[in-house]
Amino acid sequence: MIINKIYLTFFLSLLIISLNGQTPPTFYSKIKRGGTSNPDGSCKLTYDFMFSSFNFYYITTAQSLKVFPYGNNILIGGEFSVAEGQMLSFTLTDLASNSYPYSFSDVVCQKNPQPATLTKPYSHISLYHRKSYQPYFFPVILSFNIDLFGLYVYKLLNQTLYTGGGQYDPAIPKTYILSFKWNYPYNNIDNTLKINASEYDQNNYFTFTTSVVDLSVNAPTLISFEHYIESGSFVAQISDPTGNAWFSPFFSKNIFYICSFFPVYGNRFNSTYLGHYIYFNDDIERQIDIAALGYQSIKLQSFNYTTPLKRGTSQPNVSGFNVNTNLKIISVNAVVETQESINQVQLGDLSFVDPLRFQYPYGVTSGIDKKPLTFKSTRLIGQYSKSASVSGYIGESPYSNPYAGFTLDTISPTLTLIEYVPLENTYQVLVRVTASDTISGISKMTFGYHSANPYTAADLVSGNAQNGIYEKIFNVHSSQNVNYITLVDWAANSILVDSGIIAYPTDVFDQSTINVLYFEKNNVDLTVNGTWNTVYFNYLNPDIKATFGFKLISSVERAYKIQEGTLLEPLNLFDMMTWDPTLSLFKTTFYMPPRLFSGPVEYHIMARGFALPPSAFSLMIPTQNSSLIVHSENADEMPPIIHYMRIFPSKDVTATVDNSVTFGWRFRVSDPLNGLESGNISISSEVDRVGYTWTFSPFCNSTDQFDGTYQVSITIDNGKCRSQTYKISELLLRDNSGHFANSSFEAKSIYTTIIANPLMLYRNMSEYEITVSCPENNDNEGPEIRNFNLSTLVIDGSSDNRSLVVSFETYDISGISIRHTPFIYFEGVLGTYVKYPAERLPLLSNETTSVYQTTIQVPYMFGYPNGFGVSVFGISDKLMNLAGYPFGDLADSGYDSIVQVQKIANTPIIESTSSFPKQTLDPLIIYGRSFGTDIGVVIIHVGCGAIVTEYTETDFEVFSSIYIKIKQVNVFGSMCDVTITRDGVISKAITITSIDTPQIQCSPLPVPPDPFPTESPQPTIPSETIPKCPGSPSECSGNGVCIGNVQQSSCQCTKPWSGVDCSYKIFIVPQPTANPNEPNSTIDFTLPATNSQEPSEEAIFYTSLVSILSIREIQIDQTVLHDYTFKEWMYKDISTNQSKIYQYLTNITHEVYKSNTLVNVSIEWFDDYTNISFADQIIQMTPSSIKYRIELSPYQFEKSTNTMDIRFLVSLSSNGSDESCSLQKQGDVFENDFVSLELDNHSFYGRFIKRAVVDGRNRLISNNIESLSQENSESSAIVSIHIPNFEDSAILDPDFSILINHDPITSDTDGSFCKSKENSGLSKTKIAGIVIGCVAFVIIVTIVTVYVLVKKNQQIRMLNKIKQSMDTLTK
Repeated sequence: MIINKIYLTFFLSLLIISLNGQTPPTFYSKIKRGGTSNPDGSCKLTYDFMFSSFNFYYITTAQSLKVFPYGNNILIGGEFSVAEGQMLSFTLTDLASNSYPYSFSDVVCQKNPQPATLTKPYSHISLYHRKSYQPYFFPVILSFNIDLFGLYVYKLLNQTLYTGGGQYDPAIPKTYILSFKWNYPYNNIDNTLKINASEYDQNNYFTFTTSVVDLSVNAPTLISFEHYIESGSFVAQISDPTGNAWFSPFFSKNIFYICSFFPVYGNRFNSTYLGHYIYFNDDIERQIDIAALGYQSIKLQSFNYTTPLKRGTSQPNVSGFNVNTNLKIISVNAVVETQESINQVQLGDLSFVDPLRFQYPYGVTSGIDKKPLTFKSTRLIGQYSKSASVSGYIGESPYSNPYAGFTLDTISPTLTLIEYVPLENTYQVLVRVTASDTISGISKMTFGYHSANPYTAADLVSGNAQNGIYEKIFNVHSSQNVNYITLVDWAANSILVDSGIIAYPTDVFDQSTINVLYFEKNNVDLTVNGTWNTVYFNYLNPDIKATFGFKLISSVERAYKIQEGTLLEPLNLFDMMTWDPTLSLFKTTFYMPPRLFSGPVEYHIMARGFALPPSAFSLMIPTQNSSLIVHSENADEMPPIIHYMRIFPSKDVTATVDNSVTFGWRFRVSDPLNGLESGNISISSEVDRVGYTWTFSPFCNSTDQFDGTYQVSITIDNGKCRSQTYKISELLLRDNSGHFANSSFEAKSIYTTIIANPLMLYRNMSEYEITVSCPENNDNEGPEIRNFNLSTLVIDGSSDNRSLVVSFETYDISGISIRHTPFIYFEGVLGTYVKYPAERLPLLSNETTSVYQTTIQVPYMFGYPNGFGVSVFGISDKLMNLAGYPFGDLADSGYDSIVQVQKIANTPIIESTSSFPKQTLDPLIIYGRSFGTDIGVVIIHVGCGAIVTEYTETDFEVFSSIYIKIKQVNVFGSMCDVTITRDGVISKAITITSIDTPQIQCSPLPVPPDPFPTESPQPTIPSETIPKCPGSPSECSGNGVCIGNVQQSSCQCTKPWSGVDCSYKIFIVPQPTANPNEPNSTIDFTLPATNSQEPSEEAIFYTSLVSILSIREIQIDQTVLHDYTFKEWMYKDISTNQSKIYQYLTNITHEVYKSNTLVNVSIEWFDDYTNISFADQIIQMTPSSIKYRIELSPYQFEKSTNTMDIRFLVSLSSNGSDESCSLQKQGDVFENDFVSLELDNHSFYGRFIKRAVVDGRNRLISNNIESLSQENSESSAIVSIHIPNFEDSAILDPDFSILINHDPITSDTDGSFCKSKENSGLSKTKIAGIVIGCVAFVIIVTIVTVYVLVKKNQQIRMLNKIKQSMDTLTK
């Protein structure tokens, strides 16, 4: 056998011949990149070398030559031919024709002295139910006793499994990963599988067994089959008497391709399989056979299909390619037929592929979507270029214009040094690059696969662009070997340095050393409930700082994400196995959802670049350990699908200028066992790609989760529209076990794992399109932009304050579509850009004019040194006329649209930290910018309350300009401030807590049409009656639209109306002063006297109060096990220029385990309408409203069946006369429970969302509202928020606001309490059946006492009423 032998002596025999006094280049290192053997016994070896620098000209015996300068050295790589028995040798020649021969006696091409054998004793290959799609999907790890160079491993034919090769890494030469797939057809064989590891002159046979059975007696049969051509899907119901057959579809003429096919219902004996065939885009008919596989392959069904050709793109009509020498701007204009017409736009180094399809709305300046559009892009011209012209491509056509303003630069950058600093565990590495470029300087560099995350000026830590040091942190967990870097300068000269000498990681993981893999639970019964499980893992000589990813492939969506997941963020896709020092094993926990199909399930372990499924470990460890077996009597892995759908009122709808028209879709979602968790539906048209989007769920829509009906509708007001055809553009459904369906999914390649289509049962979706005919309108112009303004034209990119306020207005006589959010683009030189949604100011906007003001924190050093332009695209009127304004056009119109970027402050900036230390003397990691390169001048302060600790050079375990790791930190309490001082310059403080506070602000989702009509007629559905919405004299009081389904209808109010029936107006009050002692919110307000803006002597004074009472652990019988009240809070104002947030932190201590749970309460005040995101919902906050966010760290429940209650007190009181009246309301609207405490014509409105984020997952919760007291001038209630048992965290999000009712509460109002009613015999108070304990009473008394000290006598009397109510309850 021909092998490559690497001797440990690493002896180099170098023949030095000094010619003309020349000193030969010094050899430093080499690395093997690969090799093969030839039939004649010779070898082809791929090696990279590093020598000292010289004027390289030629190297002998090398092919595929690569030569790169590397600082004071030179990198040379290539493929070398070596005869049998000979060592690797070659001759280097320089430009002066001097020759330098080199020989390497440690690299010899020779036969191996012993035959190949396997080193592990295991011989059974474990199969599994696969969801991931790969051409070969049953890999196994083979560990040989010899190096594999020259060893060809393959499987013999006519067996159950077929192989087409494998994976081999020359760094681990004894390990081979051989991959298999199902074979077809075959007949009358057994469960053995034989492979041949063929050497140069001999065969080495190895025999294994597989889990296939004899099907000759009890052969499986097909019960039913359905082919859904439109969605590329097919469903087969199969009876299998043995319960052990395997099933797969095959292309009858090419078994290389195997369709996706996996069980979704039933059990091993009677099952339903869902399949998806491959889209080839070639208009060729193919036959697919579905076969049962065992000792025999039995064809169960055949069918044919054809995938039509996709339409190609037409070329754009380019109308201009111009250079503005004054502004140094290049612009391109084109007219395109459809959004797909431009397949490429390239200006210099910038390249957009399908820009209108994937980058929408960038570049669209006028027209109607999917009609002829005008496309325009402008780009800043930098100082440097490779030629005296500006060039580019639009479509397939090249364009060029001369430009004399360039400084010419044709010299590529040079890589001087690359260094690796391993950070946390072994998957995170700081890559420090030293590079130079003599003229224009370095523009960007890309490290390996991380092209989307390049080095830029933001990563320069020392020197300058001409000669500098750059630092960046990368995740290399999934990288098998990163061995190249690309350098680009500002003239777009580039060089790709590809050499094993600069590769990372150098410690390649050998999969054959795995010796431990097992699960805490195996043979798991998932018939009814899911369960948590733990996987344990180890290998020889483990690196205990290493981590390994694990993921149970419990759904097709997970399989797709693992397959398509980029190398940039693989850690988000896996549960990470970390070292447990007690067990001396790696481990992680993971969740197994209920009703997975019986048998061995699929999982993946990410081990340094290879994501390996269960079969891979078959020959490394015993099968009973590597296979994870589950059992379900009746499985459900089918995602939710649509079983009924209709449109209303008809396929054709006419809109007129005299009235409003409503149309929509009604559909029924079926998921018989797991039940629907949530769904999203988007409706769009050929001229409106943004369309409308709704989120729905059985719980927010009060319908059956297993078979529920939903409805979405669109209302067009007074003919303000353009004729168009609406259709379902996307439908997303997810069940409670995580199975997911997506109607708009498109496979990226023929090997892509396919996501199911929830509309698969529908043969012709055109039947469910609705055409709206609108009045003719001659308005074909998009909105115009006015008053465009930038708050500054110069930004210090190195400062910690890089705010830029972008303001503009849009105007259109036909009305502005606020569903179409404009996007602001920052565009730099060489194609760099970022984009942000514009923020609309609704109180300053009207139907024809929208006012936008968006505060943006410019990314660190973005646009340096050339600056950037600010463009606006994506504006639309109600007739779907689009408009966009490139920064070049804005500049031509007289607006300042170009921002210069400087580097002045160079302030140290803390961007983030590692998680809050779990205990004192744990490490703390700080990430940021400009920490400097001199460790001796850096000081870190960590302040926890009054205790401030200083850390300096001796305390740092790792130091760089962007990353500092403190070995041990002293932390006290649960909140600390961290600052960095570099040579006397102090950073802004960053606050760390034991719970990460998620961002509240977000961009709004598309909303229903605006403005809402006064009435929204619903279609009549036979045998189904839609409940009416509340309101008088019409539904929603004429101030909103009624949205509903068979189970429930709710009002969606137009601004400024609010409340359950839209009869209340939002009441604007001053922001209350934050209470520094505890998270209680009091809002005081006084009504003005009649016909006056000033309060009168007799004005009624109102006080509302919100207080968090306690946290309770509740047992399964609903009794209280533990009741925790709060003693002391740590307060901090964490407001910013954009938000007003106040944070309160405290701990509760478990009464039994003495463990601490952090309670983190943040209170945010809103001055304006604001859309926020919580638990994947968009929630609109109104002006003068308060949002509470309550976050809990891990709490140790005494039983897994126990739950938790968080209890609020809400109250409203006044100093009104005896004629005042009160009313309490409660109920639910959409996904919210609400409580409304009303006095006279004012209401204190509390909204309690029926969702929480529990252990990082959105969970449904419930709320219980109980009246505490009610008098004519005072009303209060207790609200208990019930949350399920959790392990890590729980987050809640209620809010409160003041409303004013146009119909005051009187004695005639149902349910009201008035003095007049009391005098007629009614009881003085109405108290609900809730018992408040003595501890709760003490809290309320404390609240009242503190309040009394700071309020007027009028307020004292009101709060005393609450105290009296508590007194009554505790007697």
